[in-house]
Amino acid sequence: EKMKLKSNGIQITCYGDYYPEKILTDEEIRGRLKYPDMHPAERAVIGDIGVTKRHRANEKETSVFMASKACEMAMKNAGVKPESIDLYLFCNWTERYYLPDLAPQASLLNGTKNALAFDLGTACTGFVHGVQTASCYLQTGKWKKALVVGAERFSERTKKGGYGEFTAGDAAAAVLMEFTGNTDTGIIDTCLFDVGSLIDVITCTAP
Repeated sequence: EKMKLKSNGIQITCYGDYYPEKILTDEEIRGRLKYPDMHPAERAVIGDIGVTKRHRANEKETSVFMASKACEMAMKNAGVKPESIDLYLFCNWTERYYLPDLAPQASLLNGTKNALAFDLGTACTGFVHGVQTASCYLQTGKWKKALVVGAERFSERTKKGGYGEFTAGDAAAAVLMEFTGNTDTGIIDTCLFDVGSLIDVITCTAP
């Protein structure tokens, strides 16, 4: 008999997103490249990613601003009030501060005044970590509804006039998660590992 996978009782009930107004094309980037010929190392890393345009945030469109807009859409799509959210996780690594966290600032904009809000900054895996962390909180029964949002201004971490601009897009996306107890549908599991011995493979210091 085929084994039936069971959910942990956590549902992703709605989502929201935000894309900056400006769209940057490949032609615009090529027009300001400092070195027209791609270095072999850059070619090996970037290669032909097949992306011809990407969204680029302006000064107003900070990670906090974009996160709040994505969460606003998620709550609107779900038909829930900000006051019903009791957990707010903000996943970001491109616009970090030592203090304060970004999450309380975005939560304030959303009016989620009853939510515990904090940041998670684990780079590319940040959103998965956010979903996993929210699941753990929701399973305790103390928290009922959670917003997990990832918002990045990747363009702030790339060198202008370099090939890295081809990979740099800015945007935000959020999910609303709830504990329903229904094990027939929902999140089954998340699986993350770390390899501490490889910490020197990619290093990015504070700007």
